[in-house]
Amino acid sequence: MGFGGHVQDMINRDKQNRAMRTSRKERINRSKRLSSQKHKSTRSTIQLNRPINAETSSEMKHRISKNLKRDRMNRNMKVLFVFTILAGLIIWLLYGMIFA
Repeated sequence: MGFGGHVQDMINRDKQNRAMRTSRKERINRSKRLSSQKHKSTRSTIQLNRPINAETSSEMKHRISKNLKRDRMNRNMKVLFVFTILAGLIIWLLYGMIFA
């Protein structure tokens, strides 16, 4: 293949890459649009049967933050437990290898 063939091949690959970029952008934009529509529809369907006053709102916020804090604490305790078990196992194996 002479010099012209290499240039033509480069031009063809550039066209293909450009087409791939535009199709990828369209696909990403479509998925973003569908995702945002899905979230908008779920937010708009939530309806309350009674009005919320300031006390109820603050109570709900407090209860939600309390639940989140409890969940976070439970998760941290589980991670700490697993880490402690793994660290103990590693120390036990190293001790066995060194003094065996």
